Amino acid sequence: MAEDNPLLKALPPELDYISYLTVLEYNLTAEQLPVLHGILQDTTLTANIGWDLVHLLLPLLPESQICLQDVARLGNPREVVLKVTELLEGLATLDEPSEDERDQEELAERVSELELQEDDRDQRDRPSQHLASQEATEKNDGLESREIPSKVVQFSALVDMLAILHPRIKTKYPSRFLSTSLQAVLPAYATLLNHDEVTETLLTFIKTFAGTKRPKLPPRKSSTQILTQPQAHDVSLSAPDPEANDEPVAPEEEALQRKLLQSFLTFVVEGYMSSLPADDDVVAMSWSSRLRERSNPDKNIPGRRTLCEAFEHDETLHRRDSVIGRMLALARDLNVYFPGLASVPSFASLSVRPLFLSIFENHLLKLDASALRPALKAIVLSLLPGLEDETSEDFERMFSALDKLRQAIEGPAEEVQSSGSSHFWQCFFLAAITNASRRQGALAFLVRRLPRFGLPARRSSNQPAPHTPSKSLPAEAEAAISPEPGLLIRCFESGLSDPQLLIQRGFLDLFVSHLPLDSPVRHERVGKEDLERLVTAAAGVVSRRDMSLNRRLWAWFLGPEPAALEGSEDATTPTQDKHNDTSDPAAQHAAFFSQYGLEALTSSVLKMIKRPSKSPAERARPFRVCLSLMDRWEVGGLIVPDIFLPALQSVHSYCENAPREQADEVMRSASAFFDGVDSGLIWGKLIFMITSALDTEVTSRQEALNRAKLAKFIMARFNLKEEDMLLHHMPLMILSTLASLNDAYGDGNKPSPVPEVTEIAYEITELLVHIVPNRTLYDDRATDQQLTQAVAVPRATVIQRLRTFYEDSQGSLDAADPPFSAIELGQHILREA
Repeated sequence: MAEDNPLLKALPPELDYISYLTVLEYNLTAEQLPVLHGILQDTTLTANIGWDLVHLLLPLLPESQICLQDVARLGNPREVVLKVTELLEGLATLDEPSEDERDQEELAERVSELELQEDDRDQRDRPSQHLASQEATEKNDGLESREIPSKVVQFSALVDMLAILHPRIKTKYPSRFLSTSLQAVLPAYATLLNHDEVTETLLTFIKTFAGTKRPKLPPRKSSTQILTQPQAHDVSLSAPDPEANDEPVAPEEEALQRKLLQSFLTFVVEGYMSSLPADDDVVAMSWSSRLRERSNPDKNIPGRRTLCEAFEHDETLHRRDSVIGRMLALARDLNVYFPGLASVPSFASLSVRPLFLSIFENHLLKLDASALRPALKAIVLSLLPGLEDETSEDFERMFSALDKLRQAIEGPAEEVQSSGSSHFWQCFFLAAITNASRRQGALAFLVRRLPRFGLPARRSSNQPAPHTPSKSLPAEAEAAISPEPGLLIRCFESGLSDPQLLIQRGFLDLFVSHLPLDSPVRHERVGKEDLERLVTAAAGVVSRRDMSLNRRLWAWFLGPEPAALEGSEDATTPTQDKHNDTSDPAAQHAAFFSQYGLEALTSSVLKMIKRPSKSPAERARPFRVCLSLMDRWEVGGLIVPDIFLPALQSVHSYCENAPREQADEVMRSASAFFDGVDSGLIWGKLIFMITSALDTEVTSRQEALNRAKLAKFIMARFNLKEEDMLLHHMPLMILSTLASLNDAYGDGNKPSPVPEVTEIAYEITELLVHIVPNRTLYDDRATDQQLTQAVAVPRATVIQRLRTFYEDSQGSLDAADPPFSAIELGQHILREA
C-alpha cells in the first residue's frame, strides 16, 4: 500500500531534507523509481535534495533516466551542474584494473575456457541438439540490440542533464559554468571514444547551444543506437533558477560561449577521427581514396567494390559518414571552417596559390560579415605568407584579397562600417602580435593600408602644435584605434622587438610616417603606460648599433626638419630663453623632443633601470641604451640628468650582492656610460649627494647614509681624473664639502649629521686634497687686497654661488664662467678647513 511505502511516509515535513536523503539511500530500488518520479514533481523538495540524488540514481540506469531528467528540470541548476561535473570527472579518472584484479580475470577466463571445452565434448555427443541451440542463439543475437556498457550509459545520461541545466542558469557570466562543464566532459569522452553512442550524445549536447540555422533534413534510416531520444527541451517545464539575479548577460558572453563550443567541437572531431580503426583495408574515412574514385571513375577496377560503395552500403562505414555529417552541420552553425585551406599559402607552390585565391574570392568573400568575423584572425594569418615577398607574381592579388576581406567585414555601405573595420584592425593587430613568422607580411599590408594618425597638415618642428582633437581623425583611422589603441601600440611594440633587422626598420618607418610623436592620438587616446611601452620598444633598437635604425629613431624622436625662418621674427620655441637662437635646428629638435617624448622616455628608462634582475646582461642593458641615446645631445642631454643617479644606484646595489665576475660585467657597461656623461653633470651630482647628506633638515638619516655611500662608490670605481675635473670641479667639491660640514656643526639648532656620513665626507675631502694640483688653489701674482676680499665673502654666498653654477648651467664651463678664481678658491678652502 502507498501508506506503507517508506519513501512516502518519510516525506518532509515528517523528516528534514538530510534525513530524507538517508531514507532514499537505504530504500531506493528500481521498483521505487515510479514513486520517486511522482515525489520529484514537488519543486521545493527537488531543489533541496536533487543535487544529492544524482549519484544514487546513476547505478539504476537506464530505468532511472526519467528521475534524472526531473532533477535536471526542477533541482537547483547551479548545485546540480557542479554535482554532474564532479561525476563526469569521476568517470574520467576510473583507473585501470589492478594486478590482483587482472589475475582474477585471467583465472576466470581460464575456468571459462575449460567449461567451454567440456561443453564442446558434450555437444559432440549430442550434435543435433547443439545445432538447434546454435541456430536459436544466432537468431536471438540478430533480433536483440547489443549490450551497452554501464559507463557509456552514465556518461550519456549526465551529458543529457547538462543540456537541460545550462540554459536554466541565469547569471551575468554563464560561460564560467559552461567552461567548467566542458573541461569535465572532455577527459571522460577520451576514455569512451570507441562508442559511437557517446559521440552522438555529445553532438546533441552541442546542438542545444548552437541552435538551428538551416531547415531540418528529412528523416533517414540510421543504425546508430541512441541511448536516449533527446529532443528540444521545453523551457516551460523547468523551474526557474532560484539564485537568478536581475543583471543582464554581459555583452561579450555570447561570443565567449561560442568560442568555447568551437574549441570543444574541434576536440570532439579530433578525438573521434583518432578513434576510427583500420577495418578491411578502410582507414578512417578514406576521403582521399573516395575523392579519387569520384574524380576518376575510369580508373576503378571492374567487378571490385569501391570504397564509395562500401561507405554507402556497409552499416559500420555508413555510420561514420552519418556522424561526420552531423559534425559538419554543427561546424557550420558555430562558424568553424577553413582549417584545411589555412596552411596552403605557407607551403604551396606558385602554381597552387592562384587556385587557393580563386576559392577564397569565389566562396569565402561571399559569406556574410557575421559568419566571417569569428574566424577573421585565422583568415588573416592564412593570407599573410603571400605578402612576404613583394616581388612575387601573386603579391598584388594576395594583397587585393586581404583588402577585399577588410571591405567585406565592413558590411554594406548603408550600415555602420566603423564597427566592422574596427574588428578587422583589432584581429589584424592580434595576428601581427602573436605570430612572429607572419610579421613580414603584416608589415607589407600596414605600409599600404594603415591609416595615418598624424596632423592633417604636417608642420615643422619649430612651429607650435595646434590643438587638434583626435575626433577629427579620418573614419578609418578612428576605426583602427577603437575601442582603444592598446592593440595598435602592442603591434608596433612587437614589430620593434622583432629580431629581424628589416622588420624593425619597416616599423620605424611606419612610426615616422603614420604615428609621429606629436600625433593627437598620442595626446588624447594613448595612456601613459602604453606610451611608455611604445617608447621603450623604440629606444631598445639603439642597442643594435645600426645606423639605419638609429637614423629613423632620431627622425621620430626629434620631429621633422625645421622650416627656414625667413622674415619670421616672431617665431619662438620652448628653449628660446636658454638658447636665444630660434634658427638653430638642434635647439628646435630638442624643444620638440622635450615637449612630446622626454617624459615618456625618461620614465621608461627609469623602469628599465629599476627592474629587478639577477642577470648581468639585463642589468647592463639600460647603460648600453643610454650610451646610444647620448649620440644625440638633443635626446641624451635631456634624459641623462634625471637617470644618472638612479642608474649608478642600481649598479651600486648590484655590485654589493652579485659575484665578482658578474659585477665586473655590469661595471664595464656602467663605466662606458659614465665616461660619456659631461663632467659638470657628474660633479654637480656628487656635490648634491654630499651636501644633501650633511643637511639633516631635508634628508632622513638612512637616505643621507645611502647618498654618502653612493658618492664614495663613485669616487672609488669610476674614472674621475680628467683634466677639467682636476683643475675645476675637484676644488669646488672640496670647498662645498667643507662648507657643508661647518654649516652642519656650526648651527646648534640643527641635529648633527650621522657620524658615518661625516666620516665619508672627510675621506672624500682628504682623497681630493691629495689629487688636486697646487696651481688650482693659489696664484703667485695675488695681492693682499685680493686675498682680503676673498676672505670677506660670507659662507652662505659661497654655497649659493656653487649651487647656481651647478644647477643653472649644469657645471658646464662652456655655458658659464667658473664661480671662483684660483685665489678665491684657495682662500675659501683655507677658511673652511
